[in-house]
Amino acid sequence: MLPGVIDSQVHFREPGLMHKENLEAGTRGAVLGGITAIFEMPNTAPLTLSAADLQAKLDAAKGRAWCDHAFYIGGSAVDAEQLAALENLPGCAGVKIFMGSSFGDLLADEELAAETGRRLHILHVSTAEEMALLAAHKRRVTVEVTPHHLTLCAPDCYERLGSLAQMSPPVRERRHQEALWQAIRDGVVDVIGSDHAPHTLDEKAKPYPQSPSGMTGVQTLLPLMLDHIHAGRLSLQRLVDLTSAGPARIFGIEGKGRIALGYDADLSIVDLRARRIIRNDWIASVSRWTPYDGLAVTGWPIHTVVRGHCIVQDETLTGTLPQGRPLRFLETSPLVPFLNPDKSP
Repeated sequence: MLPGVIDSQVHFREPGLMHKENLEAGTRGAVLGGITAIFEMPNTAPLTLSAADLQAKLDAAKGRAWCDHAFYIGGSAVDAEQLAALENLPGCAGVKIFMGSSFGDLLADEELAAETGRRLHILHVSTAEEMALLAAHKRRVTVEVTPHHLTLCAPDCYERLGSLAQMSPPVRERRHQEALWQAIRDGVVDVIGSDHAPHTLDEKAKPYPQSPSGMTGVQTLLPLMLDHIHAGRLSLQRLVDLTSAGPARIFGIEGKGRIALGYDADLSIVDLRARRIIRNDWIASVSRWTPYDGLAVTGWPIHTVVRGHCIVQDETLTGTLPQGRPLRFLETSPLVPFLNPDKSP
């Protein structure tokens, strides 16, 4: 029995790109994979840049999301002056700044990031050199890695899967993967997020570089990491830190990340000895595929409980209605001023 697993990086494509994914199917895949909460990214159509954009996503999730959820606001020159207010809105996970690739108005320059002077959480770190740099600056930043960078390896994955393995940042050679695992052992890595970012098989079949980067991942995050536990690459305790306690600590999520009195009853109940084969037909995503199709794993999510509601029992949706609610954050909770004597109400 694990504290509910939190996937702090998913792209559910709603609004605007719902032929690839949507909030209902994405969160359904999440709970089938043992995930009890997600953070969704802002590169939708329209981009999530305003209070109205955020509210539209919260409204779309109401009654359709199977797990708890929050949404990032995109940081850019377009909304830079409003970010201090936007990041404190209910249901906002934080401000996402895209530094390495272009998403139109979401592409932020380095000056914007440098001027903020705020906590930085670096997503999908994938190289040995990046990890070495970040290890020397852990007082200022927190670090995420993804299951695909820990599991797939170049050039083998491209020879087997072609563009199905195409991601941004790319899956790299063995030396980089080994550096990521060493960083997990050394405590440099704080969080594992799936970077679930589906495209249709027709889109992925286009010749490179017309083929888009992205793959499904929210539903396979926990099975893959349990299999890595079986292989001896990390402990169950470390997995809990990376997927439950870590996200709750870094983002200040209220009532999540622990099995304890007063916390939400979010549980990911797994069988560490269960042997399964990941198949495309198990994937709930609108896109209906996974790069791990045919992969045998040991360790599998069996039941998923969200705030005391058993959503998945014996690997199957129980028939209850979607129970997802917006996540709450300590920094924006009305209780914080009363708990902090140095901060006036």
